[in-house]
Amino acid sequence: MIKYLVLLFPLFAFSQSGEITYGEFIGDTVINLESIKKDRVRQVIQKQINDKRKALEKDFDVYTMKFNNEKSFFHPISRMESDANKAYQNAITKGSFYRNINENFVFRKLNFSGKILRIKLPTNQFDWKIINKFQTINGLNCQKATAIFDNGVGGTSIVKVWFTEDVPINIGPKNYIGLPGLIVKVKHLGRITYLKSLKFKQNVKINFPVQGEKMTLDEYNNKLTEFMSY
Repeated sequence: MIKYLVLLFPLFAFSQSGEITYGEFIGDTVINLESIKKDRVRQVIQKQINDKRKALEKDFDVYTMKFNNEKSFFHPISRMESDANKAYQNAITKGSFYRNINENFVFRKLNFSGKILRIKLPTNQFDWKIINKFQTINGLNCQKATAIFDNGVGGTSIVKVWFTEDVPINIGPKNYIGLPGLIVKVKHLGRITYLKSLKFKQNVKINFPVQGEKMTLDEYNNKLTEFMSY
């Protein structure tokens, strides 16, 4: 893998386009289960965490991301529907993420209660603090950064990432963006998303979705709150 990446770096100087695969697993949970008083609720949450951890314990290629000079498209890798894959499907992040680099916006497209939604996400959700710590990941020279994430409904959490200026393009998995290089690894709420492979290609084309109801993140959060209150 390291040799493969190094050999392809000269191509990147002429063509900022390619395809990335990311893996994912569930690490230590940030939820203090002991603070949950009701036994039944605590047991349900613990089972959900255990099921997700088990579903992602193998080193799967979970997501793929195409990118070029102007756009990126991140989405889960399709798998055959089966009873065995239900736990896996429940464990991964749903929907796809479209990033326009020049116009600086991100859309998330997902199926919500049978309807296709296009949710415009804020691009300033992460106020990154770049830290003087370095690490080599898959042959890439990476640096650490952290941010406080506000979920928009009153909750905050810490995001830790490793990014690389070896690939000097402002993209990353899901909606993790805003750094002077590709985000290679993310740790957030116990979920760890990490780069598995990187292939540079020429003429990668990305088309933005036009189907689905368009809304802001606030509108989606309100819709989700209403749905969960029934």
